[in-house]
Amino acid sequence: MARRNGGARRPDGKRSIRELGEEIVGLRRAIDNLERRLAREVRTRRVTVEAPDGFPRIVATAGERGGQVRVRTRSRDEVITGAELFANDLEPGAGHVGLALTRGGDVVAVFEATDDADPRVWSDNERGR
Repeated sequence: MARRNGGARRPDGKRSIRELGEEIVGLRRAIDNLERRLAREVRTRRVTVEAPDGFPRIVATAGERGGQVRVRTRSRDEVITGAELFANDLEPGAGHVGLALTRGGDVVAVFEATDDADPRVWSDNERGR
């Protein structure tokens, strides 16, 4: 924000009411521009939606070769159970998508598909656990 008198402040170093008013108008313009941009689109690599107690209930992330949305819940014994929708680039031109169910950090069931194979479903029960 440009100041009158070549940018010099008053002798006491304070800004005049007019200067403060001009600065407020400039800040309001900047806020309006930001609000318009955010109304169109928000871009980030990670979004976390927390429960009122701070527990990360929904986490969406995007990395160089994939992305995922995790939805998590807690049981009485503090074990975190969740579902994870994922999409990964295995190599150029090959994709891998699916839904994984997790319990205590371990994947216990998956429904998945790749570009070059039939969809597959498996669970811990089918693997002998």
